[in-house]
Amino acid sequence: MSDETGSVTGSGAGQSLPQATDQATDQATDQATDQATDQATDQGTRQATGQATGQGEAPIRVVVADDQAAVREPLAAVLDLLGDIDVVAAVADGFGVLDVVADGPVDVVLMDLRMPGLDGIEATRRLGEEHPDVAVVVLTTFADDDSILAALGAGARGYLTKNAGRQDIARAIRAAAAGQAVLDREVQERLLAGVRATTQPQTQAPRDQQSGRPNQPGRPNQPGRPNQPDRPSDRQPSVPELPADLTRREREVLALIGEGLPNRGIAEKLFISEATVKTHINNLFAKAGITDRADAVRRAIASGLA
Repeated sequence: MSDETGSVTGSGAGQSLPQATDQATDQATDQATDQATDQATDQGTRQATGQATGQGEAPIRVVVADDQAAVREPLAAVLDLLGDIDVVAAVADGFGVLDVVADGPVDVVLMDLRMPGLDGIEATRRLGEEHPDVAVVVLTTFADDDSILAALGAGARGYLTKNAGRQDIARAIRAAAAGQAVLDREVQERLLAGVRATTQPQTQAPRDQQSGRPNQPGRPNQPGRPNQPDRPSDRQPSVPELPADLTRREREVLALIGEGLPNRGIAEKLFISEATVKTHINNLFAKAGITDRADAVRRAIASGLA
């Protein structure tokens, strides 16, 4: 057996021509089958990897808007390295944003607030009116209540401070493109603190020992001169309760507004049209006396809906 094996693997002596031909054919077939299997496996792995990382889908088209080139250009370069984000432009003000969006398709604008010419708040408001399909994520150094409420009221879908890392910004962009809202943790805490401050019951003020009347805040007691009670302007305004006649659907819409969803996102969430969403918003605003979207967010949070 060993001599025959040696003759086959060596010069082929001792083996008939048909046997040698069959063996060569089998080897070639096995090799071709193995190669085809390896190629199919590699291709399937690449496809699965591409689907897992989102490479099979069109990238999210992003505009970066910041008046500081030292912030704008590095941020655009870093985001452009991500496979599912395509930075189509980096501009210095709101006018630049409107021009880029008007010229070509844009999915998300990463917007600074304080910019010369047209600031981020007004640019966000105009985008909502002229290009409602474009989502805005605010990226700014300002986290004060006025800036937050102004941006959300103008229609921003996300709000981040510039302490956010690259992955945080990328997640916010992806969420905004999907119709979801993302708020920085600091922003969430400020909103909740503001709601708690306006909904906490007023504690009874200490009374003047001589007159028995409440002390006036910020002023010491004056012997023989009773302090006056607080003026209405000194009191914290409270958030009124929602009226009992709000329908279940109107409460659902208000809850989604409180989560930061735009009309399109609400429509997709509830499987209704945007026109129907607008009707529900008009009705609940009228019933509850809500003035704008920022007020709706406050009311939703205060009532525990968001």
